[in-house]
This record gives sequence, C-alpha cells and structure tokens, in this order.
Amino acid sequence: MKAVWSLEAAVWSLVEAVWSLVEAVWSLVGAVWSIVDAEWRLVDAQWSLVKAVWSLVEAVWSLVEAVWSLVVAVLSLVEAVWSLEAAVWSLVEAVWSLVVAVWSLVESVWSLLEAVWSLV
Repeated sequence: MKAVWSLEAAVWSLVEAVWSLVEAVWSLVGAVWSIVDAEWRLVDAQWSLVKAVWSLVEAVWSLVEAVWSLVVAVLSLVEAVWSLEAAVWSLVEAVWSLVVAVWSLVESVWSLLEAVWSLV
C-alpha cells in the first residue's frame, strides 16, 4: 500500500509539474502576445508619425507655393508701377510738347498781329 501511495504522490507531483509547465507556457504565450501587441502599437504609432510628417511636408510645400505666388504678384505689381510711371512721364512729355506748340502758336499769332499792326 505504501508503494501505491508513493506512486500516487509521484503522479500528483508529475501532474503538478506538468500544470506548472502549462502555466509557464501560458505566461510565455501571454508575454509574447504582449510583445506582439506592443510591436503593432509601435508600428501604428510610427505610421501615424509618418502621416503627420507627410502632412507637415505638404503644408510647408503649400506655404512655399503661396510665398512664391506672393513674390510673383509683388513683382507684377512693381512692373505695373514702372509701366504706370513710364506712362505718366509720356503724358507729361506730351503735355509739355502741347504747351510748347501752343506757345509757338501764340508767338506766331502775336508776330502776325504785329506785322498787321505795322501795316496799318
């Protein structure tokens, strides 16, 4: 009977050892699952970071395009101002030429009147 009890104790020890092994394997599976889950979260976070950086790059590119458009607009405005200045100077020269022509006409009329007056 003592041998049976010893055998039973040995079987129970074996069952407890197997159960401890199963628990250890289960803990290992849980740890591996936690690592895999953490890796997926890390990959997801990295992907979110990549998307955020890409959005930032697109925003910076849009800003560069906007600044370039502003520079082009300012240059066009400067060119328009120069054209306006040239047109104003042309107008001033035309008015001056008109004044000179009218003055010459007045002098000619005056000379004509003097000539007519001297004849009288």
